[in-house]
Amino acid sequence: VEICFKTLPVPGNGTDVSLGSCFPPGSGGYEAYNAYAQNVWNSNLFVNGRIEVVGNSAVKSLNKTPASILLHPNPTNSSSTLYLETPYSGAGQIQVDNLAGQLTWKQAISLQAGKNIFHIPAEAFPEGGIYLVSVLSAQGRLQRKVIVY
Repeated sequence: VEICFKTLPVPGNGTDVSLGSCFPPGSGGYEAYNAYAQNVWNSNLFVNGRIEVVGNSAVKSLNKTPASILLHPNPTNSSSTLYLETPYSGAGQIQVDNLAGQLTWKQAISLQAGKNIFHIPAEAFPEGGIYLVSVLSAQGRLQRKVIVY
């Protein structure tokens, strides 16, 4: 049996999942695909019959604790706002690189456990193109692409 479904809640929210006796995951091959046709199934996100929804660009921190990152607007023609949810507090850094790997902007930040909001100014994106926005901390790196036109 193959069952396909799509759910589109806001990152950081959960979605109820009930498929009968085949759950919980772990007893067979389970798959969850993102908009880029990549299998992004992560059993760590399945808790008490719910799947935690993270942004499609979320990258797990090095210790596999879920976190999410979102840039808005994306695409943009000027600045952007970075929304980050993490279970950790501490020092960090936002870094913007172009696709050639050249650093275009960075800023030291203080992360708070929970929701964080940071402004990325237009000068971080010196010309149109695709940039990689990273949040670095002792727990790892979260990264998101942003398109600038």
